[in-house]
Amino acid sequence: MKTAILLKLLQSGDAKATPNFPKTRSRNGDKGYTLIELLVVVILLGVLASIAAPGWLGFINKQRVRTVNDRVFQSLRLAQ
Repeated sequence: MKTAILLKLLQSGDAKATPNFPKTRSRNGDKGYTLIELLVVVILLGVLASIAAPGWLGFINKQRVRTVNDRVFQSLRLAQ
C-alpha cells in the first residue's frame, strides 16, 4: 500500500527532494580576504625574505669572485 502512494507521488512530480541541511549560500559580504589575513601573509613573506636575503647575497658574491678568478686564470694560460 505504501509503495503505491510513493509511486503516485513520484509520478505526479509533487515530491521534490529537500536537503537535510539549511541553505548555506554565501552572502555577498563574505567574499575576499580580511585585512588581518593579508597583513599576516605580508609579514610572513617579509620574514622569509629577510632570512633568505643574506644567503642569496653571499651566493652572488661568491659567484662574482669565481668569475674573476676564472678570467685571471684564462689570461695566465693565454700568456703562457
